[in-house]
Order: sequence, then structure tokens, then C-alpha cells
Amino acid sequence: MIAKIGSRAVCKSAASVALLAVCLATGAANATTVATFNWVSSSVTGGSGVTPTGTLQLSLPDSITTQTFTTSGSLTPAQMLGSISSLSYTYSDGLSVGLANLSSTTAPTSPSLFSSTAWYTSAPTTVTLFNGTTVNGVFLLAGFTLKGSKVFPGDTRAATFQLAEPAGTQGPPAAVGLDGNGITPFAGQGVASNDAGYWKLATLETGVPTVPVPAALPLLISGLAGFGGLLARRRRASTAV
Repeated sequence: MIAKIGSRAVCKSAASVALLAVCLATGAANATTVATFNWVSSSVTGGSGVTPTGTLQLSLPDSITTQTFTTSGSLTPAQMLGSISSLSYTYSDGLSVGLANLSSTTAPTSPSLFSSTAWYTSAPTTVTLFNGTTVNGVFLLAGFTLKGSKVFPGDTRAATFQLAEPAGTQGPPAAVGLDGNGITPFAGQGVASNDAGYWKLATLETGVPTVPVPAALPLLISGLAGFGGLLARRRRASTAV
């Protein structure tokens, strides 16, 4: 009887430690605002008939709560680049690039560049695409030229690419410049393409946790679970005797 009570007490203590660890990890988390932009294609030059698509995601201070925003302070180029938490883009030739393919702002050749020191978006406005279609929304305005390279099938050399956006005017009335994204693959990888369009705000999520669960926490919980299982087996063996 005493053994059973002791086993239960140890199990409860283990569970309490695990719960405390989870609470500490959750309580230590900070919040951020995540802005997600989708690419709106206006026109393409070259390419192979593929409609360009893309998603650009920014992790911003939690003080950003409205769709039309400007980050405060003066961000360095490295901080601007570091704010990009996710990027995927498919050119009109079908070749796709991502965040891992971007060059740093201090790369010895073809560094990513920023002409702005803040991320900002337009007031709600309307842009007109090359075919005459109008699109309403809030658009990214910060001036940048994101550069990078990637090796594609067909050649062992890395093709260079860039995603460029001119700085605009927030407004109202807003002035939204036409963005230009280009890639120059080697023979065998594909054809050169230049895509024009806009980054339109799709979602703005506030209060998103930024601090991940400590790496050791899952190991701690699994270890405690294993310890509890061992005590349970001992208890069953003791009962059988």
C-alpha cells in the first residue's frame, strides 16, 4: 500500500514538473504581427506561359495592428531582410525560388538591397493591371531589390534572380509602383522571364507567438512519461505478487 502511494506521488510530481515547464515556455513567449502578401500578376515578358504566383510573409512588431501600417524606427538592411519570415515565388517560366535562395545584404556579389528603412503599406486603393482589370486592396510599398541564386535541373551553375519593388506613397491617395521580378537561367534550365505585378496584403495576424518551445522540453516530457510508465509496470508487478 505504501509503495502504491509513493508511486502515485512520484507520478503526480512528474506531471507537475512537465506542466510547469510548458507554462514557463508559454508564458515566456512574445507576440508578433505576421503580414502575408500574395503576388498579383499584371504582365509577363518571356517565360513559358506559366502564371506567376508568390507569397511574401513579414514578421513585424506587435504594435502593428492595422492593414495600413509603417514600422517605427529606422531598420538596417539586415533587419529589413531578417523581417522576411517566408518567401516563395514561381516565375512565368515555371522556375521557383524561396527565402533560402536570397543573398544577404552583405554578400560579396549581388547583395539584397533596400531603399527604405521601414516596412509600410498603402492606404486602401485600386491598381490597374496590364489587361485593364482593376484590383482593390492594400499593397506593399517598401523599396527593395531582393537578389539571389539557385541551381536548377539542366545545368550545374546557379541562375540569378531578383524581386524588385519601387518605394511608393502611402496616401491617401496612395501611389503604388509596379514591381518587377526577373530570372536569367542557363541554357537547359529554362527561359528568361520578367514578371510585373504587385504584392497585395492577404492577411494580417496579430498576437502570433514568436518564442518557440525550448528544444529540451519535448525530451523532458518524453522522459517523464517513460518514468511514469516504468512506475506503472512496477506497480502491476507488485500487485501480481
